[in-house]
Amino acid sequence: LAPLLSSYMVLQREPYSARLWGWATPGNNISIAWNGNDTTLGFGIVEDDGTWSISLPPQPAGAGHDIQVTDGITTLILEDIAFGDVYLCAGQSNMEFTVGAALDSAQVMADSIPYSNLRLATVQKSLA
Repeated sequence: LAPLLSSYMVLQREPYSARLWGWATPGNNISIAWNGNDTTLGFGIVEDDGTWSISLPPQPAGAGHDIQVTDGITTLILEDIAFGDVYLCAGQSNMEFTVGAALDSAQVMADSIPYSNLRLATVQKSLA
């Protein structure tokens, strides 16, 4: 799977389709199921270059889902997946500013308690 696809991630909720992608042995079948049942959410075949991509059916907002991705040999289980609104934020040094460094940070963190399903992914910096 692509590095951004992992347990505790958020995928875009309906009306849009979330897409999973990764790499495997060319010609293998990839299937995606969830919550421990045999219902297949998506199916695809690995391309000649080893890549695959599968769009999931649109899902309502919610959390606590497990997704199983398998090529028939290896099965990966992604735990506690949420479907919701996904925002991509980018910038320079302002994006490195942490809540702990904010003025009145203790109050800001206390005010965030009602938003317990808020999730954050940090991508490491790299030179272009």
